[in-house]
Amino acid sequence: MSGLRINFHKSEVMTVGVTQEEQQLVANMLNCKLGSFPFMYLGLPISDRALVVSDWEPLGLKVGKRANPWLGKFLSSAARLILTNACLSSLPMHAMGVFLLGDGVHQVFNKHRSRFYWEGSGTKRKYHWVHWDAVCKPKCLGGLGIVDTKLMNIRLMAKWIWRLYAAEQGLWADILHNKYLQTKGLLVDSHQSGSQFWNAIQKIKPLFGLGARHRVRSGTSTRLWVDWWQGRGPLKADPLFSGPRPGGLGG
Repeated sequence: MSGLRINFHKSEVMTVGVTQEEQQLVANMLNCKLGSFPFMYLGLPISDRALVVSDWEPLGLKVGKRANPWLGKFLSSAARLILTNACLSSLPMHAMGVFLLGDGVHQVFNKHRSRFYWEGSGTKRKYHWVHWDAVCKPKCLGGLGIVDTKLMNIRLMAKWIWRLYAAEQGLWADILHNKYLQTKGLLVDSHQSGSQFWNAIQKIKPLFGLGARHRVRSGTSTRLWVDWWQGRGPLKADPLFSGPRPGGLGG
């Protein structure tokens, strides 16, 4: 025996689909406090409903608190740029790799990051001379290369689609295949709604399809007209095929 014991003061029990009396009965039986959704687990909010902007408030506050100790420091613009990318932009990466965050959440991130970068030292508010979208452009396009959290969020979620196509093994893949995919193709067929993670994948899969190049084998998972399987892009984008779209064609 390891000698470890359950700390009931730190334990909570969450119930779904029962009355308040039944909830309290379960909590008393397990000698735990009665918790509620959403709750935090490994830094992420877990909920029985779709998460809204207010549920992500602790993550936004975390970014703001990390920037606050630096606001009074006399840092050069280059130093603030490095800290913005290396620290402030990396704090929400874990959440962005699992959830597709709403625009309101990214606006909170941008508020704290832009305030830190533009205002620098002192408590006096300063003007933000360039729109934040322009600042987040790559340096080759005239920006400063600051991470665009919204685009990074889409990239991180698209990586899960790539892992499915690469036939990566794991419990997460088994759940998605058995519950949602079954014998259907991820890009070819429409799927039912489900968890927030699955709904996020469904939302961004058209973006993934724009840049994914297919290697045709049996053809069951390749769409002839809209998938990129030959040349420089999909047939529908080829000037040679500018006529009416063929109906019902598949790869």
